[in-house]
Amino acid sequence: MSRSLPEWRGAVAFAIVALALGTLPVPLALSLAPAGDLSATAPGVHLPSWFFGAVWMVINPCLGVASWLVWKRRAQPGATEALALFGVAFLLFLAFLPITAAAHDQRVTAMMDILGLVYAYVAAWVYSGVDAKTIRWMLPLLVWMPITALLKFVTLG
Repeated sequence: MSRSLPEWRGAVAFAIVALALGTLPVPLALSLAPAGDLSATAPGVHLPSWFFGAVWMVINPCLGVASWLVWKRRAQPGATEALALFGVAFLLFLAFLPITAAAHDQRVTAMMDILGLVYAYVAAWVYSGVDAKTIRWMLPLLVWMPITALLKFVTLG
């Protein structure tokens, strides 16, 4: 009888940790944002703060599961590098809200979104080289990043 945990428990643990870590910068960002407002406004479009929170409540756990799939193959060539890339990029995502809230400048927000967009596609490419199933779990990020980057550039008008 094997003493290892059922495989799905690892996925759930990675998803929960990614979700928990993803919420850490929110209180700091709210304290730095004017009137605690993290919403985005573009001509004809207003997305409230809760909308972005809901999107990242989906993306972060999905990134956790994708990372778990790579972690399971950590002995495979490229897996360690893929996980290191994830760690650095996750720090970028954690820094996004506090940096943009403190800057009060849409150009900074747009630049951070471009960095996130580049990361999303590089990470998907690197992760899928380790395990092709990761791409499914990265789809929410791959769909969201071009949308949010476009929204930010529209606000620069």
